[in-house]
Amino acid sequence: MLFDERKFPYHLMLQKFLCSGGHNALFETFNWALSMGGKVPVGEGLEHPDLPDGTGEFLDAWLMLVEKMVNPSTVLESPHALPAKGPPHGHPPFSALRFLVVTQKVRRGKGIKGVCGTEGKLGVAE
Repeated sequence: MLFDERKFPYHLMLQKFLCSGGHNALFETFNWALSMGGKVPVGEGLEHPDLPDGTGEFLDAWLMLVEKMVNPSTVLESPHALPAKGPPHGHPPFSALRFLVVTQKVRRGKGIKGVCGTEGKLGVAE
């Protein structure tokens, strides 16, 4: 559960999503669905006559999730923000702005690595 009923994100959950590789998995799933599991090129997936039933509904739900994840007003103004003081146990502090930047970079086809490094900074592969 990343968002509440008003579409505001829980920053703790976004941090976990980010640190566990959720971005890469989210976009790999999109490519998997469009390529029918790697059987056709992604660019041909929507028009392919053998597109499995339910793929359109999956893509609608996927797009709604991504839309929520890149909405600056809800991500930045969430009432579920983490305290400004860094979390214990060596986890990096969560930055809602950095989350938006990482999400936009992944959306543009750039993979991410080292997102939650022990140095406390969020890094993005260029």
